[in-house]
Amino acid sequence: MKKIFILIGMFFCWGGFAQPVIDDAVRMAVPEPVFEKDAGLVDLYYHAWQIASTRILHAEGMPQSPYMDEGFMDENYRDVIWIWDTCFMSLFTKYSPQAFPGLGSLKNFYVPLHDPSWMQRPASQRQLVIWHPDNPPLFSWVEYDNYRVSGDAKHIKKLLLEEKFLQKHYNWFKDVRTGWIYKGGHKWSVPVAKRSHPLGFSWSGISSGMDNTPRGRGVGYKGILWIDAISQQALSALYLSRMLESVGAVGESAQWTAEYERLKGIVNKYYWNEDDGFYYDIKRVGYRHVKVMTPASYWPLLAEIADEEQARRAIEKLSDSAKLGGFVPTPTVARDDEAFKDGGDYWKGSVWLPTSYMTIKAIEKYGYYDLAAELSMQLVEHMFKTWENYKPQTIWENYSPTDYAPGSTSRPDFCGWSALGPISLFIENIIGIRNIDALKKEIHWDLRYDSATGLKGLTFAGITTSLVAKDKVVEVISTGEYNLYINGMFFQVVAGKNSISLK
Repeated sequence: MKKIFILIGMFFCWGGFAQPVIDDAVRMAVPEPVFEKDAGLVDLYYHAWQIASTRILHAEGMPQSPYMDEGFMDENYRDVIWIWDTCFMSLFTKYSPQAFPGLGSLKNFYVPLHDPSWMQRPASQRQLVIWHPDNPPLFSWVEYDNYRVSGDAKHIKKLLLEEKFLQKHYNWFKDVRTGWIYKGGHKWSVPVAKRSHPLGFSWSGISSGMDNTPRGRGVGYKGILWIDAISQQALSALYLSRMLESVGAVGESAQWTAEYERLKGIVNKYYWNEDDGFYYDIKRVGYRHVKVMTPASYWPLLAEIADEEQARRAIEKLSDSAKLGGFVPTPTVARDDEAFKDGGDYWKGSVWLPTSYMTIKAIEKYGYYDLAAELSMQLVEHMFKTWENYKPQTIWENYSPTDYAPGSTSRPDFCGWSALGPISLFIENIIGIRNIDALKKEIHWDLRYDSATGLKGLTFAGITTSLVAKDKVVEVISTGEYNLYINGMFFQVVAGKNSISLK
């Protein structure tokens, strides 16, 4: 593993915006996609990994090094890290965890925030800054997502039964006081903006991850309770319950289920607007809905809070060209909102891969797999056409909602979370390998193309497998047995070569 890091690290060049040559070390370290329908998406896939390889950094005085850097700051801020960015990066690095330390990078938050011995170290030995420690509490979601690919129960047992970092973070986010500052070795974090309330949380745009979002219109950010914050806490409780149950901690699992149900009840009672069929932020005083429509309102769906009818009505907005559909889906505010800007203006309409990815995973919870595939293709093709036609040829922090271009304010070479499109959405929703479950040793593949389609060198549950389909014949090579579902049809894969006819 050390050799892989060294080989990839040789190609690090901070801030270089020229299109990178795809290095053989990167190609060998990641699964190989097959997508005959559009070879350009394969090129974009490898380009994303190449840029991501330049974000593997080393720094002294960090609990985890090497770690994934988001690419936001320059070289003078290599030890400044964000929860929001790192969590989303772990959702594509799960496909090459040996070479890309996405999940391991979470240790750089767990230890400083929740291990008391950390702050007892000399300042020179704790040189990192958690810039917005009240960033969205996504750890349980991304740990569970990685767990379902790796099947690493040993890691989950240590994390939940010994260290209890996820439980601690849930309670920390709930209880931390406004203005609290994480004191690193030489820089201090931005003060915590979050304020707790019996019905949820107030926040700031930057702490929420949606920096200049127009949410809170008329009352300001402090005047609303944010739909994403309470839903993300519910999501954490839900996945804490599931992970604890999977490692035999049934009693504690039940306690987290009860906490999830409590938050679910609050969200549906106060944040759902029956007239509009949508979840909104609510005023901190009086609890009236603040009707600014953004993708943040799909966090309740990801947390499985909505019932089937609520989900259907919320999902309709993704196909409405006046709302969250249109030229490219999931703009960060509805197209008919007064705050929407043609060029995007950051979170006033630009398309951002973290919220786009979350939205697609949310609608999958309710079985909207075809729509998820359609939206994914629109998003990744939008990224590809921008990559192909806009100079410099790179992957951007966010994208214009009205043109094949980056958003009006957008950083280049951002992989970073933008790799979620060319890597994760490409694998999961375009190639269609949407459900990898190491705990059950099964893969669900929604195969939509007769031309050659598949993925080689996929590793899950200690098994390495390659799946390639063409003209309704699927060739599978595997190092172990697992259950394969192709368009709902069941096949038993055995170690070695397998040939499956779909005719």
